[in-house]
Amino acid sequence: MSTDAEVSAALKLQYYELCAEADCHVLDQMMDIIDYNHHNAVLNLSGNLPEYKIEKLTEADLWSLFRVLEKDVYTAQLDLSYNSIRESEAKILGWTLSKNKILQTLNLTMCDLRTRSIMPLCHALQFNGTLTKLVLHGNKLSALGGTELATALQINNTLEYLDISNTDQDTASLIAFFTVLHSNKTLKYIDLSSPKTIKRREELIVHACEALRENATLESLILRKHGISDPGASRIAWALRANSGLKHIDLSCNSINAHGAASFAELLIKNTPLEGLSLCSNEIGDEGIEAISETLATRNNTLRKLWVTNNSIHGSGLSSLAASLLTNTSLTHVYIWGNKLDDKACNAFEMLCTKGRLAAENTDVMPYRVDGVTYLAERGHYAFSH
Repeated sequence: MSTDAEVSAALKLQYYELCAEADCHVLDQMMDIIDYNHHNAVLNLSGNLPEYKIEKLTEADLWSLFRVLEKDVYTAQLDLSYNSIRESEAKILGWTLSKNKILQTLNLTMCDLRTRSIMPLCHALQFNGTLTKLVLHGNKLSALGGTELATALQINNTLEYLDISNTDQDTASLIAFFTVLHSNKTLKYIDLSSPKTIKRREELIVHACEALRENATLESLILRKHGISDPGASRIAWALRANSGLKHIDLSCNSINAHGAASFAELLIKNTPLEGLSLCSNEIGDEGIEAISETLATRNNTLRKLWVTNNSIHGSGLSSLAASLLTNTSLTHVYIWGNKLDDKACNAFEMLCTKGRLAAENTDVMPYRVDGVTYLAERGHYAFSH
């Protein structure tokens, strides 16, 4: 059996030879991992790190990198975000994934992947047995690429985290993903946000609800910017009554009003596994938050995090939410910025923050006083959940 030093030396020599063959420069980050036998290493080659003055990878760089990764036994996480991976490089990457035995996380955010480029990766996922996290945010995969990826997930049994937000999906491809969730027992997180077009919205909601009723392993579902209105939200909330696994749902940036929020208030009475509810940038208003607050006050002990930023909620509604935290002991994270922060709301949340009921790191507001009057300032980075 080869020692670490022997494996490292052989891999280093091969990488040098590949770089010479491709006439490209040797990547220092890759050499550091090989030189020092960094097992479970993180290789960050993002093209969006100006503070490190990292240039985007060339076609030759990618070719030599992918070839050496076929036999790499060190790199567990690879970040190639904000580079350009064309069809030719995607074919090599697909081959690499089918051979690599160590890579667990692959970030391909904004890599200019297109429909034809995603096909080799979909094929590789049918053979790869180690990759658990794949991020494809911001690529132009189209509905065809999304459908092919969904098909691959019918065979793959290792992927746990998948982000395909902003990848030009449509109703047909989204239905394909929800259909996969009927039988897939591996995925724990899926982000289907910001599809390109949604027709037959009611049909899509039906498929989503069927998947939620049957799937017991998915823990996080992200459905931002789907145009979901009150009827759709009510159906989703009803479906979650039968779900035994989902811990977090994000319905931010939809068209949910008070009635949809009330449906989730009724869901929370059931004390399902749901621990995180994100309703940012909807229109639930005072009536919606008051319905949720009433449930939280005495009838729910499972929800841990609640996001209701930018929801046209006034002081009375925010005060009812604050009051619910006085009797509810399980809710620990609350985010409210972007609503109508009047004196009543400011005083209510000041009390929660200063008395220790709401920890500073668990909310997006910070109380301060000017001439004896309490105001709330935004802490700055809690607008959405993840």
